[in-house]
Amino acid sequence: MATSTIGRYEIVGRIAIGDHRELLLGREPSGRPVAIKRVPPGLARGSTAHHPNLVEVYELVQVGDELFLVEEYLEGENLAGLVRRLIKRRERISFALAAHMIAEICDGIHAAHQAGELHRAVAPENVFITYGGDVKLLDLGIAAIAEESLYRSPEQAEQQPLGRQTDVYSLGLVLYELTTLRRVVVDASEIGEPIPRPSTQVSAYPEALDDVCARAIDRDPAQRYRSAAEMRDALLDAARQLGVEPEPGQALASKLMRLFGDRIATKRELLDRVRVGLPLGDVVPAEADEDVAVPAVTRP
Repeated sequence: MATSTIGRYEIVGRIAIGDHRELLLGREPSGRPVAIKRVPPGLARGSTAHHPNLVEVYELVQVGDELFLVEEYLEGENLAGLVRRLIKRRERISFALAAHMIAEICDGIHAAHQAGELHRAVAPENVFITYGGDVKLLDLGIAAIAEESLYRSPEQAEQQPLGRQTDVYSLGLVLYELTTLRRVVVDASEIGEPIPRPSTQVSAYPEALDDVCARAIDRDPAQRYRSAAEMRDALLDAARQLGVEPEPGQALASKLMRLFGDRIATKRELLDRVRVGLPLGDVVPAEADEDVAVPAVTRP
C-alpha cells in the first residue's frame, strides 16, 4: 500500500494475521501503537459488543472506497502459534489453565451473543493471549467465513440456519486442539464426521473436561450447550476440580514468558522504536513456528 497514513494514523509496518489478510501496524500522534485491518467487503459494520475478552475497537476509518478498522495493538500470541510452540517444545498447558483460557473466550462470545451477534469464524487464529495473561477474541463483526475453514460447525458446512450453538461448536474444537495438541479436522470433507473423545488422544485426560468438550462438539446443535455462558460455567467448574491456580492470568503470563521469551524481547524493542518515532526495521513474524504441523487426531 502506497498510503503512509490512514486517517490520523501513521502506518509504520505490515504484518500478517491468521488467514493472511493484511494487518497494518499504525501509530497515533501520541505515539501509541494500533492495529489496523482492512475490512472485508460487506462486513463494514464491525461490532457493537464490548467486553474485556473482546479486542477493543477504536474506530472505523474510510479512505476512498476502502474501510479500515482501528483496534488496540495486542502484545502476545494467537492460540494457533501457542499450540505450535507447545508441540515444538514438547510441552503442554495444564488442563486447568486450558479450561480457564477457553472459559474466558466463552465469556467474550456470550457478550457478543447478548448483543445479537454471532462470530461464525472462531478458530485458534482468532484467539489471542497477551503476554500479560489476558485472553481475547479477535475479528468479531468482520470475520469472513472461509469456505475451507476447518473449524466450521456441521450446520455451517451444510449451509443451514445458524444459532449460538455454532460458535459453541467451534469453541469446542479449539478446546480440543489446545488440550490434545491434535487437530480434529484436517480436510473440510471430515466436517460432521464422528469425533473421538479427547480422552482417546491423551492419557490421563480428565473426565470433567472430556465431558465438556464432547458436549460442545456434538453434531446435533440441540445437544450442545445452550449458550457460551453455560459452556463457560462448565469449564470453570472443571478448572476448579482440576486445581486451577489462584491467579490463572499470572500463571498464563509466566508460561508465555517461558515459551516466547525470544519474541517478547524483540517485539518490545520494536514497539519502543514505534513510540519514539524511529524507523521500525524488521517486523517480527505475526505467528510463531509456522513450519510446525499440528498432527491430526487418531480415529478408530
